[in-house]
Amino acid sequence: MRLQEAMTVFDVIGLAGNTSPDPRHVSWLHWRDGNSKTLRLQDRQLLSGVVGHFELGGQNICGYGLTPQECVLLDGCFLAAEGTVLRERNTFFDEQFAFDFYDLDFCRTAESRGLLVGTWPIAVTHASVGRFGNPAWETALERYQKKWGKP
Repeated sequence: MRLQEAMTVFDVIGLAGNTSPDPRHVSWLHWRDGNSKTLRLQDRQLLSGVVGHFELGGQNICGYGLTPQECVLLDGCFLAAEGTVLRERNTFFDEQFAFDFYDLDFCRTAESRGLLVGTWPIAVTHASVGRFGNPAWETALERYQKKWGKP
């Protein structure tokens, strides 16, 4: 029911995202300056959504910001869209992004095709914190920045 409700407002739905990411973004949640490897959090005012993260000993609920809200980038822990809408707008996942950056690339492609991207309050528990900064992630970041431009 929550997903059907969300589909009446947005074309692509996620749990958490960023309404206006820093041009130096390296995820929906982080940015970094130039060649620095230090990840910095995006301005909290630009974040949207809630995600439950499973941790040993319990669950950590992360409230990033108000939801529902239109966003530019979504966290790939949950993405939903109607297949017919994606096909009509020629919006697909780019196979060069096997894991890292598939979500950011997909959101930017969706936006470039005129699709409305946003967060919706849907209860989900996620068990991965991501692979930020590891060698595979850095390689995918280079491909992403080559495709969309490096700040």
